[in-house]
Amino acid sequence: MEDKKVALAQRADFNLEDAFAVFSGNSLSRLAEQDLLYGYEKLGIACSSADASLVRMRYDADEDGRLGFWEFANILLPIEPMLRDEAERRKPDTRGCPMSAETF
Repeated sequence: MEDKKVALAQRADFNLEDAFAVFSGNSLSRLAEQDLLYGYEKLGIACSSADASLVRMRYDADEDGRLGFWEFANILLPIEPMLRDEAERRKPDTRGCPMSAETF
C-alpha cells in the first residue's frame, strides 16, 4: 500500500483538495462513512459499509465519527517526509484542469 501512496504522491497532477472533493462532493465538509462509500464507488473500488467503518475508525484522530481534510489526507499520503511535504503543498490546477484519468 505504501508503494501506491508513493506513486500517487509522485504524480504531478495529484493534489489533496481534488482527491478530497471526490469523496466530499466538492464541499469542504467532514466525511462520514457514507461519503467514503460514495468516493470509493466513484473510483470503482469495492467497499462495504464495514470496510468504510474500519477506514473511518483508523484515521479519525479526534474520534468525532467523521474525517476532516487532514485526517483524510493521511489515508493517501506516504510516510516519506519529502514526498509527503511536496504532496501537501500541491494545489489544484487553477485553469480548472482536474487530475488525469490515471491519477483519478
